[in-house]
Amino acid sequence: MPLDGIDAELDRALRAIRDDDEFVDGTLKRASSRENKTEMLRYIESCREAGEPVTDEDMILMSVLLKRRSHD
Repeated sequence: MPLDGIDAELDRALRAIRDDDEFVDGTLKRASSRENKTEMLRYIESCREAGEPVTDEDMILMSVLLKRRSHD
């Protein structure tokens, strides 16, 4: 199923970090909510603006923490 909206935007941003289906799909699934996906996109953008690298490990950890926070 084609992605749209925030899912498509986060998909593109994650693929720019690491173009790997398992990484991207897993991260999108863990992020789950629109709020979490928006927060991840803001983080990626703020790092880019600051000239800081964003790694796949950063995004995996962030998605796990956001998922955990969402369930508390």
